[in-house]
Amino acid sequence: MTNGRETTHTATTAALRRAAESKVASQPAATEQILKAWDAARLCHELQVHQIELEMQQSELLESQRSLDLLLEELTNLYDFAPVSYLTLDRTGSILKCNFAGASCIGLPRSEISGRLFARFVAEADRPYFASFLEQVFAAPEKQSCSLRLLKGGVGELPAQIEAQADATGMECLLAIVGATRWAPDEESPRHRSESETGAISRKPSADSAAPCRTTGLSPRERETLKLVVEGKTNAAIAELMSISSKSVETYRSRLMLKLDINNVPDLVKYALLHGVISL
Repeated sequence: MTNGRETTHTATTAALRRAAESKVASQPAATEQILKAWDAARLCHELQVHQIELEMQQSELLESQRSLDLLLEELTNLYDFAPVSYLTLDRTGSILKCNFAGASCIGLPRSEISGRLFARFVAEADRPYFASFLEQVFAAPEKQSCSLRLLKGGVGELPAQIEAQADATGMECLLAIVGATRWAPDEESPRHRSESETGAISRKPSADSAAPCRTTGLSPRERETLKLVVEGKTNAAIAELMSISSKSVETYRSRLMLKLDINNVPDLVKYALLHGVISL
């Protein structure tokens, strides 16, 4: 008896299910419209939430930008108005920027310093030492220091202690003039006084004079670069022959001119020929 009732109930349920599905199938437009309305409402909600998220992110980014601008301004002021003379140099020794104290130490306006080689503000006799010092700065991660004489305004020599360290990219370094000794204009400099006592006379040799050859302080790479430059090779050709980048070739050429105190390639060629560095 019970089994008969269960069978009847199952059949009735199945019939109702089929009837309901049939009714739904007879009204597809209404069903589709309901689903579309639901999808549109859900999509609209998601878009509104996403818009609010973007607005919040924009607000956070603007606040971060304002904070960075304030920090940059603060750091710029610290650099510009620091009592220590700061200069930023690239790998060739060119001055990228300097602060007010640095400009005052060199004796020129800041606008006239940018782009110049720092070695031009170093006493001629100390330029080879500075070239080696700069090479060491970019070769080692630690801070380097040395003593040399600077030319204030391109004339009077000023003994100074400098420190420099390359940045994380290895393409620039921060140089600080941490100590400088001043003397009266009518007082002999220590170097001049020492030469006077020994009877030595300091004269700048011309490119045509039989001055001592200064190429002994060149590295093997610099000597090889010198030879290829004199042979008339381009930077690209030298880079290919030495298996280095064109930027490295430019660096070697700049160091050559600094160490030999020569301002242009023709004089570099002339000097090499006169001193037998190469033979054609």
